[in-house]
Amino acid sequence: MSIQSSTQMINHLGIVAEMCNEIGLVGIIDTILPSSDKQIVGNGDIVKALILNMLDIGQHPLYLMPNFFKMLPLDRFFYSGLESQSINDSTIGRTLDRLYADNKLETIFIDGYK
Repeated sequence: MSIQSSTQMINHLGIVAEMCNEIGLVGIIDTILPSSDKQIVGNGDIVKALILNMLDIGQHPLYLMPNFFKMLPLDRFFYSGLESQSINDSTIGRTLDRLYADNKLETIFIDGYK
């Protein structure tokens, strides 16, 4: 009987992802900005992905986000079945456009604290 194991370095990103879960970030974003039926990854998860990217030691441009997340355990940071290719520059750009439209950012940062 052989046991196979693997390791992945997540450094501080595991703590950051868990803090996002603790404060309910994904749920807050998804409540204010619901995802469309066509979206594979929800808006809240995209914002969480952006935070993880920005707090990584080497920030990665949007077009390299799939490569950045390919090295990380997405099932631990997000949910089981999420593929790194789903977190791409087009998906992120659409979420950022939706956040900007109709002052959704103001709602999140000002009204979200009430």
